[in-house]
Amino acid sequence: MKWKYYRGLFTLIALSCLFAANAAEPLVLSAKTTEVFLTSRYFDLLEDPAGQLNIETVSSPGMQGLFKPFDQPYASNIRTGSTYWLRFRLKSKGAITKQFLLESFTFRVNFLDVFIPNEDGTYNELSTGNKLPFAQRSFHHKNFEFMLPNPGSKGKVFYLRFKSDMPLSLVLVIRSLKRFTSYALSEYYLLGLFYGIILVIAFYNLFLFFNIREKAYLFYVFYVLSVACYALSQDGTGFQYIWPGYPGFNAFGVKIFLFSLVICLLLYTKAFLPIKEKLPALNRLISIFIAVRIIYFIISILYTPKIETFYLIDLIPFILAYLAALALWREKYPGAKYFVAGFSILFFSFLINAMMYAGWIKGNIFTVYAVNLGVVLEMILLSIALADRVRVFREEKYRKEEENKKLELMVVERTKELETANLKLRHQADEIASMNLLLHADNKKLEEDVKRISEDRVMQNEMDFDAFSKIFPDENTCYNYLAELKWGNGYTCIRCNNNIFSAGKTQYSRRCSKCGYDESVSAYTLFHALKFPITKAFYMLFLVTEDENIIVEQLAEKLSLTNKTAWSFKKKILEAMTTGGKRKKGRKNNKWAHLIIQKGKKA
Repeated sequence: MKWKYYRGLFTLIALSCLFAANAAEPLVLSAKTTEVFLTSRYFDLLEDPAGQLNIETVSSPGMQGLFKPFDQPYASNIRTGSTYWLRFRLKSKGAITKQFLLESFTFRVNFLDVFIPNEDGTYNELSTGNKLPFAQRSFHHKNFEFMLPNPGSKGKVFYLRFKSDMPLSLVLVIRSLKRFTSYALSEYYLLGLFYGIILVIAFYNLFLFFNIREKAYLFYVFYVLSVACYALSQDGTGFQYIWPGYPGFNAFGVKIFLFSLVICLLLYTKAFLPIKEKLPALNRLISIFIAVRIIYFIISILYTPKIETFYLIDLIPFILAYLAALALWREKYPGAKYFVAGFSILFFSFLINAMMYAGWIKGNIFTVYAVNLGVVLEMILLSIALADRVRVFREEKYRKEEENKKLELMVVERTKELETANLKLRHQADEIASMNLLLHADNKKLEEDVKRISEDRVMQNEMDFDAFSKIFPDENTCYNYLAELKWGNGYTCIRCNNNIFSAGKTQYSRRCSKCGYDESVSAYTLFHALKFPITKAFYMLFLVTEDENIIVEQLAEKLSLTNKTAWSFKKKILEAMTTGGKRKKGRKNNKWAHLIIQKGKKA
């Protein structure tokens, strides 16, 4: 009997020694304590692969030796299928009147249970997690909080159990209630500022998109909103304010918003930077990544919802965008320098955050939210990049407008000079009657020179619609030109070959005296059935014959037409210019006649 007693006592002493040897040092709370991070210095870790252990089993003397020290600053679930237990000891030093609580910064933990010791050796269980409804929390706060009792000078042992489907580091901190209140107010203020700035940037760029119609702005708006939604799903504010009654969405929200973020980033990069023209190999790589990421997203959502997200894959788009910006910055592309600066700041903020989680720098509200600050600065710089590109384009447009104004001024000055010379000749004609015929001939020749100069200017790409209208000022001039082009060498009925005609029903039309066919001036020409003013059609014919590659948007802008109308008539001109698959080569001063007359087509 005595042998059994001594054997039990020896076993208890051995377990106690083993517990003392393995146990982490206690965390001492005093009246001066405001905040202490619960690092591996203060806790031991136990892995429960089957997830079957309960607090009675874990807190028993026989299990104490199974708790092991952890070599990382914060507890992490090395195997996502396992449940993990933390054991830590708190004790107080001196008289303490203030209250303390335990807070978890990590929102993505599925189940988090804290076991508070009672005086009789039992434990009270407090449960929370992002798979439980938000209303069940004791604190209506985005993080997880648990009130802690005064541990006393002898100290008390606390246990914590957590499980998550995704890899994570469980960042825990013990705070006084006053410190928690102050920190929470500052935290929510900064988060409100963060999301407010994001919304302002999004709406500002959306406004620019509706005014400029540049797709880069639209992709940037989607990228900014995706960043905001991803941040909401990561820091817990989305669960608190947007979907508190749907905890199941927490598992999918991160995947959905992260996917949207990286895809929109790459689409914005391709739209903003000329990667397709300047960096074709990188452009193909980005397109391949987008396709792979879409397939991976569909698989992770539809087929295997519990698949672990390989987060390192989403570093690739940032690296690709950064490399593209660096390459184009070297070529001095407008806005690329802001692109590089924005991503450099973002990478630096990630580094600060990683250093905090590694325990290399002290954790505070600025290091915790360093990424948020980096994101805001990055977005501001990307917005500046867009604005810088618009500035460059506007300066280029202004330069062209100034050149056009100078050309118009030269034309006006030349016209004045010609008018002055003409007036001088008329005065000389009045004074010298004997030279009247000679001066009249000279004057006529001078007028022909002016007309020839104006006609020669029609062949220059720089002439705008107002200047062109001086050659063809109204529809009558255009129809006179068509009539001369069609019937200048004599009238022949298109149906019966009769050569005698009379005036038709409409102006400039001609009626055959034999068969009675009334042929309009625009029939069997490029301008038949025209739906917009013929003066604009003449100008478009001039522009297209001078530059076949002129884009429809330019034609529509120059002539105040819709893109559809400009495209339709341009297509008609190009078809007229095509014969046997080759472009017709007209003479320098008569390049329209063979295009306008289309006798082979029905009117």
